[in-house]
Amino acid sequence: MNKILATLAALAIAATSPAAIAFDQLERFAPLFSDDPQNPLVFTYVAPLGGFTLDNPALYGTDDYVLLNALIDGTGVDASTGIDFPQVTGMLSTGQPPSQLTVLFGKPGFLDASEAALTKRGFTRSEVASLTVMSKGEDYALDLASADDLLGSGMGKAQRLALGEDFLLRSAGWPELNTALANLENPVPTTALWRATIAGLRQASGESWLDTAIGWNAVGFLDVGDPAQVLLNPDSAKTKQPASAALPVFPHAIIALTQDGGAAAVRIALPFGTAEQAQQAGTIITDRLLAQPSTADTQPSLAVETVASFFVAVVTIEVEGESLADTAKRFASQNNAVMQRGYEVLKLGL
Repeated sequence: MNKILATLAALAIAATSPAAIAFDQLERFAPLFSDDPQNPLVFTYVAPLGGFTLDNPALYGTDDYVLLNALIDGTGVDASTGIDFPQVTGMLSTGQPPSQLTVLFGKPGFLDASEAALTKRGFTRSEVASLTVMSKGEDYALDLASADDLLGSGMGKAQRLALGEDFLLRSAGWPELNTALANLENPVPTTALWRATIAGLRQASGESWLDTAIGWNAVGFLDVGDPAQVLLNPDSAKTKQPASAALPVFPHAIIALTQDGGAAAVRIALPFGTAEQAQQAGTIITDRLLAQPSTADTQPSLAVETVASFFVAVVTIEVEGESLADTAKRFASQNNAVMQRGYEVLKLGL
């Protein structure tokens, strides 16, 4: 077994229940997370309980609609890619084009027909770190004549496809693929903190299934004032702490949607260096949620989870009797506010 596959196997926590699978997948591939501190969005991960179906309200977070439609519409092994789409269990995306990485997770063997199918379409086979890699096109090239390619993002993107036993890793250029495979074998230092955050989220979630999670860098929560005004007049950026109690500084946050039986929840996880900081942050976040019209109808709960040398504050919003669809809307609204730089719940002062 090559070093990368051996490393991934060692990192994969034995699943004591089906609910552990989604957390395992996210934690295993944390070494791939984008390390650009100026980009607020770090990753999106979706593994909806019940599968990739059009009517699943937990299906949220991917912007590759060609691939998403293939997952929704797939009824068996796809002739053009060899992917058994009904066997796909999750999808992870990290980084910004053209350096974006995408991972499809599936049941072992879901790629058994891929090498043959891609070879027929002119892909070139090579081997990187003992993984089969199928490639086509110059780095980052677009070929609109092949825009219907299910793995070309609707633009005929160049492809570098690393085929694992239970995953497919896609990039549009060799530099990103080589770096990704190297990081899986030898994770960068920041991976430990991401893994701790994911582990803390897992511990606080109990037996809940992780439907989707979005990772954000702290830069997405800086209180700079009106972004449009700051763009026109950089000197107008705020330099004072917000009037409400200031949050202890944190490096990143994960906002997740989980469900357990008939109950769904939105969870917010942040890592800290001390238990006191985690407790303080969780209390402030809870108070801020209660001050928001969209979350004032419930009492959030707080757990401080110890993971190695880190302390992860996990705030949970769970409304008794609320449908999965309504909780999913609540989850979407939290992340949309972050994207628009208007998420007061995690706002940091400058």
